[in-house]
Amino acid sequence: MENWNKKLLEAAKKGRVEELKLCLANGANIDYQEGYGWTALMLAAWGGHVEVCRLLLENRCNKDITDGSGRTALMWAAYGGHVEVCQLLLENRCNKDITDDDGLTALMWASGKGRVEVCQLLLENRCKTDITSSDGYTALHLAAKWGHLQTTRCLVEQGGLSPLVKTHEGKTPYDLAAAGKKGSIKK
Repeated sequence: MENWNKKLLEAAKKGRVEELKLCLANGANIDYQEGYGWTALMLAAWGGHVEVCRLLLENRCNKDITDGSGRTALMWAAYGGHVEVCQLLLENRCNKDITDDDGLTALMWASGKGRVEVCQLLLENRCKTDITSSDGYTALHLAAKWGHLQTTRCLVEQGGLSPLVKTHEGKTPYDLAAAGKKGSIKK
């Protein structure tokens, strides 16, 4: 059985639907986790493999299971900017507000990478915007820190996040943008 579980993960990672079906037909555990806690759904989400994700969800995989760092498939899809996968996960009612071991949500992962379309989607689906990381960062702090102007605009205009909120160290999104010399978020 262990061999089918590993093949399941490999098929998910590579986006191979037919191989995935074969693994499931041969008794692979749909929620099998490898050493770091990654599941087939996480690997498929990270790779942007919509059809593999759809098949796994149709076969009732655990959509909110976390890896060794507390991250979910939605977080990995958000990080990768895979809007279609994020939409599919949200349609299947995944928990959009889970925090990982650092206190980061899918919105924060998308914000830090400048994935504005994913941020828009998460905001449209009413994800929480008031969650802060273990360092006191909001999604807006992360977008500003890494110089993602469009994302900062989206978070302020669509998400209603305040540019005046301070981290545990007393820094605003403006401070972080200036410190990183990542461009102006005042435009």
